[in-house]
Amino acid sequence: MQNKFIIPASSKRIPLTFVLFCIFMIAITLSTHAETLNYLEKTGDNSAKLIWNITGKPSALSLAVGENEIAYTTEYTDVLSAKKWSFKNTKENTSIVAVRKNNSIAIKGLFNGEDINKTIGINKLPWYQPLSFSLRSFIKSKKRVIVFWTINPKTLLAYKMKAQKVGIEALSVQNRKVQAQKVKVSLSGPKSMFWHSYYWFGINDGLFLRYEGVNGPPGTPQTTTTLTGIEQ
Repeated sequence: MQNKFIIPASSKRIPLTFVLFCIFMIAITLSTHAETLNYLEKTGDNSAKLIWNITGKPSALSLAVGENEIAYTTEYTDVLSAKKWSFKNTKENTSIVAVRKNNSIAIKGLFNGEDINKTIGINKLPWYQPLSFSLRSFIKSKKRVIVFWTINPKTLLAYKMKAQKVGIEALSVQNRKVQAQKVKVSLSGPKSMFWHSYYWFGINDGLFLRYEGVNGPPGTPQTTTTLTGIEQ
């Protein structure tokens, strides 16, 4: 004769606190994230204000940056790997859309006044665009090094890059000291000796705080980007 396990009637009742917890977690999952970040970018004697608008659900965020002459919008997966990137530079007569499908990125639109329709072969590595936002997921992870793809908006060429956590530093952000994770970014492989830059992110939230690097050929002034304000 088979023994049956009988659940006591009292244990069949679902506690009210558990139900409320489930509702709370569902609400968080379905809620829409909204965040506006302000940055100041300086290159030599030139400076520009950058406005980041982050929207969407935590599992599918969208980042819109800039307005007027130069602007771009990126749609992400839940690990902040880009799915779709739209970029425009009115001054250079550029307006393109790049979409990832499996291990390739298709780019269509107008680039420097000429039609463009090409596909770039990559691999299963993530596509980070821009690094200042996508690397947020790397900061929150326990990884020390990560390799990924990114597209140079000035050439529309894809490059395999490497990011490495190199130490914790104290930064002054909005007149207060914060602990920041410093990250060195370079080309992957032997080409890493030819170029590198540095990013700083909040160690707890992965918030992009500062950038230092040269975005051009030898002789180009260094570019710095710093966080100047947060709106939520």
